[in-house]
Amino acid sequence: MVDWGRAECNQVEAVVRKLWGYLSMEVSAIHVEPPEQVPGSYHKLLVHNAGMTATLEAHWGQRLAVDLIADDLIVDERSLYRFVGLYTGEDGEHQVVELAAIRIVLDAFPALLRPEFIEGVRPFGGILARAGITFRARPSGFFRLEADEFIARKASIAFGATLYGRVNELRGEGDVLLCETVEMLPRV
Repeated sequence: MVDWGRAECNQVEAVVRKLWGYLSMEVSAIHVEPPEQVPGSYHKLLVHNAGMTATLEAHWGQRLAVDLIADDLIVDERSLYRFVGLYTGEDGEHQVVELAAIRIVLDAFPALLRPEFIEGVRPFGGILARAGITFRARPSGFFRLEADEFIARKASIAFGATLYGRVNELRGEGDVLLCETVEMLPRV
């Protein structure tokens, strides 16, 4: 169990600010939470070592689609930064069930797979599953924030509504870093 001291709080905030910053987005005030303080249903969906796409698809009982909100390719880092919404109900009405900022380490993947990440048509976890790439999730912290105008609009929730989330990374074979993520759930 992690000792949730000030160093860990600073680290969680630093990752959130880094991923948001690369996408030229403002960060709402975040409040770092120890895992045991993440409430009920949010706890079940956030405090685990599995990927979020598969976890949310199992929870909602359907495949998720992706809305690519923002992205940027940082060539000298060989990284793709994306801000996405994952939603249910591909046909007609849909409900946003996750907002995520993600840094994908492109060199960790075969060259033929990289265009799928850049296209942003499928959720990242869905691309990995389809390609047979196994990974382990390593959450490093949990947080809550109140939806600012941008997040409220993208998640179809009220301004000021509370979202819970986690800072996470996915590690592949040989402990290779595949991605860093900030994952937020607007509803459960």
